[in-house]
Amino acid sequence: MSDQPRERAVIGASSGQTPAGLAVVSVLAEDLQLAFESAKIGALYAAGATLAPSLVEFLGWNDSQGTGNWRLLEIIHPERRRLIRVREPVRHLWLPAASIRPVPPLLAACQRALGRTPQVRAFAWLDGTDGGLVIILDAWQLPELPPCSSSSVPPCVRPSV
Repeated sequence: MSDQPRERAVIGASSGQTPAGLAVVSVLAEDLQLAFESAKIGALYAAGATLAPSLVEFLGWNDSQGTGNWRLLEIIHPERRRLIRVREPVRHLWLPAASIRPVPPLLAACQRALGRTPQVRAFAWLDGTDGGLVIILDAWQLPELPPCSSSSVPPCVRPSV
């Protein structure tokens, strides 16, 4: 595992941008708004006929939403890249720092007591059209997924900086 930090998604006043906050990629799963830190997401693809597992499967939930448009979300890990299927809409959101709350210690302890690495990292509350509860998950703590092979997924297209 690399000790090199990826680009940080937390921006503060010291970097010249205000207000402080966290850039996330948000998806809906079972009517809950779940989010991943944007710095851990590499790309978004059309799902096509892929056999990639869905996010709700990894969370151990039943998929009661039936059919819908699926997308592939690429998770970038220092050691590998992984894909999960998520339902549309997939949105990029900015969570103001004041709206983010860490996981309460009791919930974190319950996750560990169940033998799980804590996947829920924080919660946020947003007002307005993007409003409601946002559950922030750690993309690197989802159950182990097989690595992507270059023949089964589209090539990565990353903007030049």
